[in-house]
Formats: sequence, structure tokens, C-alpha cells
Amino acid sequence: MVMWLLIIAGALGLSAFFILMFRVLYPNHRRVATALSMLSFLPLGLSVLEHRRLVADGVHQVEGALHGHVPHVVALVALLLVGYLVRVVFPDAPSPAAGMSEEELEARLHQDLDLLRYLMDRLAFASEAIIHSELIADPDAAPTAEEDQALRTLWANYVEASVEIDALKLEHRGFQRIPWKTKPHAEAFLIAFGAFVAQYRAELEVTAAVRGNNRVITTFNDPNPRADLPEDSYSAIQARQMAPENLVKLNAGRAYLKLVKGRLDHRPQIVVRVRAMLHDIQDTALNDPMAVVRNPLHAFEKVLLDAWFPIQKGAAVGVSYLRTTNRRYFISHEVAGEVSSRLEPGDIMLERREWHLTNLGIPGYWTHAALYLGTLDTLDAFFADLPELGGASARDYLAERWPEAIAAMAEPGENGFPLAVIEALRPGVVLTSLEASGSCDSLGVLRPRIDRAAKLRAVVDALEHFGKPYDYNFDFTSDDSLVCSELIYKAFHACPDITLEPEMTNGRLLLSPNQMAMKFDAELERDDRQLDFGLFLDGTGIDEVHERTAEELRKAYERPKWHVVFAD
Repeated sequence: MVMWLLIIAGALGLSAFFILMFRVLYPNHRRVATALSMLSFLPLGLSVLEHRRLVADGVHQVEGALHGHVPHVVALVALLLVGYLVRVVFPDAPSPAAGMSEEELEARLHQDLDLLRYLMDRLAFASEAIIHSELIADPDAAPTAEEDQALRTLWANYVEASVEIDALKLEHRGFQRIPWKTKPHAEAFLIAFGAFVAQYRAELEVTAAVRGNNRVITTFNDPNPRADLPEDSYSAIQARQMAPENLVKLNAGRAYLKLVKGRLDHRPQIVVRVRAMLHDIQDTALNDPMAVVRNPLHAFEKVLLDAWFPIQKGAAVGVSYLRTTNRRYFISHEVAGEVSSRLEPGDIMLERREWHLTNLGIPGYWTHAALYLGTLDTLDAFFADLPELGGASARDYLAERWPEAIAAMAEPGENGFPLAVIEALRPGVVLTSLEASGSCDSLGVLRPRIDRAAKLRAVVDALEHFGKPYDYNFDFTSDDSLVCSELIYKAFHACPDITLEPEMTNGRLLLSPNQMAMKFDAELERDDRQLDFGLFLDGTGIDEVHERTAEELRKAYERPKWHVVFAD
């Protein structure tokens, strides 16, 4: 009796599915299928009750809590699976024929079939532009500003094409409401399924092409206000592409296409193209079966990183306050301010502060970098008569582009010192005084060997990031938040004569202040060196500051992290 009840439950569930699949009893097939699906749970429940009665009467013996209910669990899972398949394959969507006469529907479907061909071509072109782009060839390469913008444009073009074909797909997903034996039903299905297959294949190919390229993925995920793209647009498309229901839609749609093929003889090109794309998807699954595993793992990894980020940020903020001594820094405000006459806008400041716990997580001796801008008077004098200013003063030229930053520089900073440095600190990308930034234990200054026009461009590009938050995720490829050395990299990003090359460190593209010092050391004796010596103030005690040479600065990066402990 129990087994017969389970068989009846399964038969009712399968009947509901096939009534929907083959549109039996149309136009009442949905109501009938829903009723049968709900009715299937009745014999399932009766079988459970009958099983318990037999156990109580001693007819059945149970060795465990679930041992005797295995058939019921299997039947329940099967019925739930049927319900899931019905929801995925036959969504409760409005009919594309709603409110249309037969003539209007026929004309609309003819138009949308032509539109489908066009959007397929457009999406294929946009995806192939990414797949075959040289910009994604080297995952460790640091792109120029122009290359970075080109990547954003490629992604914006792809998303626009994907959104348009997605709209067409959604518009016709209620195709099942059109009478099954009619040509419009088959055409509406072809539009919805063809758009879905084209979108799925493009997403599969694009995600495979950029897999493991964190630089490109981060660029794609960055918000792009110009293209109206929100943050994490790539991750959203990746997650949609790997939704489990897509595999159901692919296989059910493939079978359904065979059923309605006879009513699509007037559109052979689209049918052949959809089948070819299905074949490509199948080849990808056979040749690289892990493709359907890696992408969801990457998406899952991002979920974990997003969950971990608040903890990481909280820890980083907490550690940044920890300093194992109460003494002031060896270089005082006054000593730091005295070197202003020896600095030029665009100079790179390398700084070291001892006894900070954050030094443990930063590679090398130099643990902070800042960019010297100079005061507004200094900027006016240094860039005077520069043709790029068009006759304006430097402050007026910069105020047109970054009014908030220049307005801030017009006011005195902390302790009344003028603002002359831009750097990324715990509060974000801020303007500080030379006296405040230069008050550290060791200060090295590197001067880029570029002309005044290029230095003006570096100042402009650095001010572009004024006010952005500090990047506690230490993601060097993102523009929405920055770390200290990333600000220097972004400032000279568009300058071909200064090549600062980030390196992959623990899966992230990073450029440490110490790497800048290593570059200075490696190129110092070359005629084509890109960085000159500015100065080196080396503190050994309170008010004990020694001015060192270029030779001494070039090897300072080799000092141990706890230099003051081992110093003579």
C-alpha cells in the first residue's frame, strides 16, 4: 500500500510536468498542472501515515529515525524537483501577445526575429572584442591610463549589448501563453530561447577569457558613471551566468526546440545559429568541465571577501593607531619645513616611521609615500609661463578642474602650516602640510626626470583623487579608493617617461614605496634614469637628523624593518 501511494504521488507530479510541457488541455493546462502538483502531496502524506501505522503494528521494523522513510524522502525530493523545473521552464510571465490582434502579433514577431539577429551579431562582436583584445593578454601588466579607459569602454559596450538582448529575452519569456500549435508560439519561443543562448554563450566566453586576470576583473567591476554602470557589474553578470537554473533552461530549451522545429522552417538561419551556439556551449563544457565550477567559486570567493572586508578594515584601522612608543618622530615639524625651498612640485616623498605596528604588513624599509605639490604660491612660481596654462596662473588652472582641492589649499592646515602635500592616509586622500607629512624618522625625496608640463599633468592627476577613501582592501587596480603608493602610481600613470611597475603580491597588484626606492637604486648610474636624487634626511634620535647622500639613499631600502634596533 505504501509503495502504491508513492507511485501515485510520483505519477501525479510527472503528469503535471508533462501537461505543462506539451500544453495538454490548453488553455486550462496551467490550472490542471497546478492542481495535479498540489494533489500529488496527498498520497505522499498518506503513505507516511500508513508507514507509521505498519510500524506501530509491528509489521515494519525501523532501525533509525529516517531508515524507513527513505522512499518518502526520495519522493518528496522528486516532487520538489518537478516543481522547480516547472517554475524555471515555464515562468509565470505575461504573454507577448497580450492586447494584440493576430496581424499585430505576426508583424511584431517578424520584427523581433530580425532584431534578434541584429542583437546576436552585436553581442558577438562586443564579446569577441574583449576576448581578442591585447589588453587582457598579460594579467600582470600595468595598463596606461589610455589602456585602462579602453578596457572600460570594451566592457561598457559589452554590457550595453547584453542588456539589450536581455530585454528582448524577457519580453518573450511568456511564450507558453500563446497557443502551442501556432506558428507565433514557436517564433516567440525562438526569440526568447535564442536571446538566452546568445547571452549565455557570450558570458561563458568572456568569463573564460578574463579568468584569473584580477586586474581586468577589477576594472570591469569598477563603477563607470559615464556608461551608467554600477559597481560589481562583472560579478553580477558572472553570478547570473552560473545560476543552476540556466543549465535546466539550456537542456529543456534544446528539447523544446526540436518539438517546435516544424513551425520554424521560415527562419532556418536563426535556428541553425542557435544550434551552433548550443554546440559551442556543449564543447566548452566537455573540453573545460571545470568552467562551470570555477566561475561560481570565483563568485563565492568574492562573497567571502566582501564578508571579510569589514573585519579586515576594522583590524587595519585598529592596528594603524598602535605605536609602541610615545616619543615624537626624529624629524621635527620645523626641520621638515626647512627643506621646502629644495623641493619641487611632483617630487616623491618616501617616509619611514619607526615602532608602528602597521610596518609589519608593509614590505621593506620605506613604508609610506606622498607627493609634494608645493603651496599655491610655489605652484604659481614653478609653472609660470607654461604654455599648457594658456596664460592662466597655476592655481587658477587647477581651480577650474579641482575647485575643492584648491580651495582647501588656500586655507592654512593643522598648526597653521600651509598645505603642500597630497597623500593617502587613514582618513583617505588628503592634503597635508610638508611639516606634518615630513615629520617622520627618515625622509627620502626622489625627483622624476620629466619636464614641467609632465609634472603639471602629474599634479592634476593626483588631485583627481582628492577626497577618495583609503583602500583597506589594498586592491591596487581599483580607482574608487587608494593606498599611499597607489596615489603616486596614478599621478604618473599617464607619463611615458616614468614607469612604475606594480607586481602581483598575494594575488593583488601592488607597488610598495620600497619598490620605488629599488627603482632609484637600479637606475641611478644610468643615463636614462627616471628618478633623480632630491634629499635624504636620516634621523637617529630626537633632534638628531643627518643629511645623507644619494649613495646612502639608494641602499636604505635594504635596511631591516627594525632598523633602529640594529643601528649603531
